[in-house]
Amino acid sequence: MVKDDPHPSTYELAYVGAVELLRRLDDGEVTSRQIVGVLLERTIAIDQSESVAVHAVAALSDDALRVADERDEQRARGEGL
Repeated sequence: MVKDDPHPSTYELAYVGAVELLRRLDDGEVTSRQIVGVLLERTIAIDQSESVAVHAVAALSDDALRVADERDEQRARGEGL
């Protein structure tokens, strides 16, 4: 972990590369919902944090977790994404 990360509890997943995330999804180590949830949490925490407060995010998808659930259901049925 980087010293003084603005949101340490989400650091590990936030900096995993796409190939590694796909491997973890394929191996069932993580779900789309977990990934989206962590990244939403991190985005909100950093964007609105008093210590960082970049205010760079104009909008977040209202249905991001629903879409993540749909992708998890597709993956469980063996459908390609």
